[in-house]
Amino acid sequence: MNNISANSQEKLPRREILTQVEQGVARGDLQLGEGLQRLRKEISGLNQKDFAKLSGISLRTLAGIESGQANPTLETINQLFSLFGLRVGLVSKYSEANPNKIR
Repeated sequence: MNNISANSQEKLPRREILTQVEQGVARGDLQLGEGLQRLRKEISGLNQKDFAKLSGISLRTLAGIESGQANPTLETINQLFSLFGLRVGLVSKYSEANPNKIR
């Protein structure tokens, strides 16, 4: 069995996926749309059409958000991420060790 098949059969726990997406977005390593796509695929298991219907947005809007081409409102983002128990918040881009932190 090749590595791709073996890895695809190993499903991470929901909490681990949520944590990875939260941290990736907070660090800026992962765009919101990429995070949403990962949650949709790995947690919900739904295709874009079914997820768009479930979340109450158009397929075109969902596809645009996931591809980074759309500019959704905070309301739309929260509507999508709330299905996974998440909401958008502010995260400081400065670490505690950064002396240039605005006080």
